[in-house]
Amino acid sequence: MDRIALNAGIAPAARAPGTATTCVLDSNAVLDWLVFADPHGLQLGHAVMQGRLRWLMSPPMHDELLDVLGRLDRLPSLQRWSSRREHAQRMMATWATPVTAPPPLPPALQMRCSDADDQIFVDLALAHRTPWLVSRDRALLRLAARLRPWGVQVVTPQRWATRSATHEPATSPHPPAGAPG
Repeated sequence: MDRIALNAGIAPAARAPGTATTCVLDSNAVLDWLVFADPHGLQLGHAVMQGRLRWLMSPPMHDELLDVLGRLDRLPSLQRWSSRREHAQRMMATWATPVTAPPPLPPALQMRCSDADDQIFVDLALAHRTPWLVSRDRALLRLAARLRPWGVQVVTPQRWATRSATHEPATSPHPPAGAPG
């Protein structure tokens, strides 16, 4: 059976407030899970569907992911995956937790990403102090050391799966000195 089909038809688990760890998934991490069925992406998706992770998504992130999924139909190099677009959109609608885009962050939290398109992921992760920002994007991964003191771990899906399996703590319990609330 196709691994993608294993995710279909699963309803969200009842989520008690505060029981799931929040995360931000960039578009390539979502593709790994919902389109390419990468083993590490599937582990990440399984944690979302089990209610261990709560995937936060702002409207700009939603729009970007819809655009990326639309490329499965438009780009010849991705058309072999186009049959998975609708499934991925349904899963996104089921499992992503919609949140508003954050207002401008205080100066101490403003971390500029070298890829302006990825700034939405950085800002949301910092605004919500999500323990996980999962990406394979180099521009986001380069920010890992700068985000870590704020409690945000920037990791690849593979690294997330490794840490999750070993129960390695995701964050420091304390924000950097002088950090706002």
